[in-house]
Amino acid sequence: MCPEKAKTKINKTAVFACAITLLVLALGAVICRFFMLSPIPELERLADIEVSHFEATFISFDGDKLTSISHHAKTLDVQFNDILKIRRFCGLKGVKVTDWTPDKIKYPVYALTIRPINFKSEKYLPGETIVWSNGYLITSSGDVYRCNPDFSYFSKKDDGDYYAEAADRRLDNVKNFRPLALANNKWNKDLLNPSSRSTRELNKDIEAKVKSVTGEEAERIVTVSLKNNGTDIWNYSDQSLFAGLEVKLDGEYYSIYHDPNVDDIYLTVLFYSKSIGAGRDDVQDYSLGFFGKLPPGEYRIVVFGQNDGVQDYVFAEFSI
Repeated sequence: MCPEKAKTKINKTAVFACAITLLVLALGAVICRFFMLSPIPELERLADIEVSHFEATFISFDGDKLTSISHHAKTLDVQFNDILKIRRFCGLKGVKVTDWTPDKIKYPVYALTIRPINFKSEKYLPGETIVWSNGYLITSSGDVYRCNPDFSYFSKKDDGDYYAEAADRRLDNVKNFRPLALANNKWNKDLLNPSSRSTRELNKDIEAKVKSVTGEEAERIVTVSLKNNGTDIWNYSDQSLFAGLEVKLDGEYYSIYHDPNVDDIYLTVLFYSKSIGAGRDDVQDYSLGFFGKLPPGEYRIVVFGQNDGVQDYVFAEFSI
């Protein structure tokens, strides 16, 4: 065999061998990735949802305009069809990762909240909110997955669905984007609002201290002692729904939104249902269940009140 032909044959063999090697490596990567895929627990627990009253709220945000579509159970046949689609979506799988950082956010950003509405029974299921951007999906627990879900069902409005648009919005001003601020189980201050009490004043006559913090997660209770050192009666809210919560990051406090998974029955009116007379004290329990997952850190609970018609507040610090 002449040298030229031998050289050509060797080159063809080398190219073929390289092609086979690359194919094997690519196939191996696909197989490896397949076995790395895992169910998303926060969604998986909703896969058997059977409630007749539910809400699936889909929010799309392009960096300026925000679009919201809320799907509700309607007639039985529509309800059954909707629940089948929700179950299928809740079977989503992804690769759990820890490399997510806020600079990876790209628009559009999607948020999806699935939760029962005013449904009280032994089968009651808490809801779940996920946020997706740029191939990353973040759950309300702060876990991050690489995946690309199909949101097509949720992004289409049907008759009877609630639809709304809003412009000039920011990620840190929409509570459904809360998981972004909690990714990898730590708060990110760039996605939270700094504490602002501009419409209220701190009531310096009321002494507030946290006596104890008991329970875990949704069952966590903060017990606050309140003492009125002033000369006027102080009216305050004893309802957990209306207590504020802030987290201390780099020496500054930032406000935390209510967990969008929690059915707060859309209460919007603040009630001042208790009073403390001058020189008197009181003890009040506040549930932190409305705030969902809370990573370790320094917090303060904000109790809102009013004195002679002037709205004010006090706060008490604690650690988790």
